[in-house]
Amino acid sequence: MSKRTSYDKSTVKTEALSFLQMPVWIFDVESMRVVWANQRGIEFWSAESLDELMQRDMSSGMSATVKRKLRQVCEDCHENDDAVSELWTVYPNGTPQTAEIVLSPIILDEEQKALLIQHVNAVENASSETLHSAQALLHTSTMISLFDKNYQRVYCNPAARSVSSQDSENLRSMLVHQSDLDRINSALFNQGECAIEAEVRTNAGIVWHSLSVQMSPDSVTGKQSILVSSFDITERRVAQQKAHDLAYKDTLTGLSNRFALIENLKKYVSNKESKFTLFLIDLDRFKVINDKLGHRVGDALLKQIADRLSAKIENEKGVVGRLGGDEFVILVRREFINMSVQEFGSSIEETLRRPMSIYDNQINIVPSIGICRFPADGASANDIMRNADLAMFEAKSNGGGCCLFEDSMKERALNRLNLESELAIAIDRNQFEVYYQPKICSQSDRVAGMEALVRWNHPERGIVPPAEFIGIAEETGQITEIGAWVLLEAMRQQKRWHTAGYDVAVSINISPVQFRSRELAATISDALENSQCDPSLIDVEITESMLLGDTDLVFDTLHMLSKKGVQISLDDFGT
Repeated sequence: MSKRTSYDKSTVKTEALSFLQMPVWIFDVESMRVVWANQRGIEFWSAESLDELMQRDMSSGMSATVKRKLRQVCEDCHENDDAVSELWTVYPNGTPQTAEIVLSPIILDEEQKALLIQHVNAVENASSETLHSAQALLHTSTMISLFDKNYQRVYCNPAARSVSSQDSENLRSMLVHQSDLDRINSALFNQGECAIEAEVRTNAGIVWHSLSVQMSPDSVTGKQSILVSSFDITERRVAQQKAHDLAYKDTLTGLSNRFALIENLKKYVSNKESKFTLFLIDLDRFKVINDKLGHRVGDALLKQIADRLSAKIENEKGVVGRLGGDEFVILVRREFINMSVQEFGSSIEETLRRPMSIYDNQINIVPSIGICRFPADGASANDIMRNADLAMFEAKSNGGGCCLFEDSMKERALNRLNLESELAIAIDRNQFEVYYQPKICSQSDRVAGMEALVRWNHPERGIVPPAEFIGIAEETGQITEIGAWVLLEAMRQQKRWHTAGYDVAVSINISPVQFRSRELAATISDALENSQCDPSLIDVEITESMLLGDTDLVFDTLHMLSKKGVQISLDDFGT
């Protein structure tokens, strides 16, 4: 008999089937009803007639698993044009009967797919354990397959068949990674069994399965075989991966985050035989770009930076991560760099200096890169991070580029920390002085004005030049208090000169930190009121870069200065 049969209810072309001496019926998996049966089939189901049998709802009492399996078997049979043999227990009028059942594809009216079911052989002397096992194999959602020594599948239950693909016919091709098969083979050889979570190929694509594998004799041939039971854990693995990404991945760039970087750094350091180099990368003036062009451009820029850095390092050779803000890290094992660390650092700099086109903006980045080697430049993860930061700060102080850590940087860093502490004392004890540098007119040789310059008269260090403490004061926020004092002191001096008969204009530098503070207006107003100086003889000097950023704040500040009557000069124009 052909495996595929065409069945037309209007003409009832079932004469050949009617004469079979075994129960046969046609089952519609969509309606879950018998649509035809031969006389032996009607008797098997203890039905009064074919019409009465066709009226029965076969899904009553049927588990959801069996319903799914029947639909899947129907699809498989029609797709492969093949028959399936199963050991089933059915319940005509509630009485269990176990038999070997053969399911074949058949077409109903209008090309509707159905199953031709043949009751081949009744199982009468099987033990209750055998019957229960057969029922369990049919109903369970656990996928069970048996493979021979060549990894070829010789049996699978309905659950396994429901997800089966062409690759599933062989255990080697079913497993996505060869390393998983190697692990299984090793465990089977040593322990005779294996439990593993692995990616497998199914008709729905690649998914995660939890597999229990053991050596087992084939009950038909007696040959040694591999029994595999598995269940889908994709949802759990996806949830675990999401949780892992939240904990270890930077949400913007997808790179390793600070926590993951520190964990990797500790792992590298724990291997005393390893040699690696840490490159700490900071993007100069990123805040200006972010403020001027907006966070949308800033975020896109960070993503491009991440892509460029990732292209330089393959996963097995090192780690690329983002510490936060505009700070990135490359952690690379020394044996994978075929050049000196300084040359590799320069190649990173060159990569990042290439212009980037982001939302119609042409952007150029100047990176500052601190380089620290293990074990030469530090013995612990904390040492490596701290010393890389010192080297990066040195590079930034030099206008960008690369800088390899040196021990002398520690002394300079310590001196810087001491200056920070002493700055707070200097403000309290009035250790600052204002010097006035004359501006000479080249045509008349007359004094055209004075520029107020702050100096720190340290009781032990002597005069500390601005280059050594202004940057620190800006980073710590102390510049706001120092700047306010300079404004008031310079305005008072201008008033003294006016009282003495000299109307000399005084120029006062405004720090970018002061300029972006919304307290600047009140600070200047208070200084003008307290000093009673002539606002038109006060010249506030700002740099070009201060005009970038928060446009509303810039305009508000400039209008405020103009309204107060003070003059405004643009310093470092064109830089």
